[in-house]
Amino acid sequence: VAGWAKHITPHPTEEATQTVAMTTANNNAGLFAVPPAVNALGTLTFTPAQYAVGTADVTVTATDNGVPPRSASRMFQLIVRSVNQCPTFKKGGTITVDQQSVVNTTTIPGFLYDVWKGPPNEAAQTLQFSVVSSDPSLFSVP
Repeated sequence: VAGWAKHITPHPTEEATQTVAMTTANNNAGLFAVPPAVNALGTLTFTPAQYAVGTADVTVTATDNGVPPRSASRMFQLIVRSVNQCPTFKKGGTITVDQQSVVNTTTIPGFLYDVWKGPPNEAAQTLQFSVVSSDPSLFSVP
């Protein structure tokens, strides 16, 4: 987030030759693949961990290089919300049958496999599969 932190300068004016270093800390490290950081230009960066959901209290500290060094800290909350992930699955290959050789319902076990509902917080969801044919006249649905 470019420009997230603004007015990053030493204070007061007579300390204008000093530099300011930014550090961050948070109370929920598992929420991030790359933890929050703020650079000298005030750009906030972070990468949530895959499928992570939750809140982190993030503290940003600006420290100058004066003698002695002085610092100021500010805290904010960073919230990573849940997003419904698309289910995934794999399918078997092409099925070929002779005309009228199958007069009853045909079952092909394992035709769909590696079915994934989503991450653990979506495990209770129910999946429904729809089958659509380019030529419905070839099928009768019981």
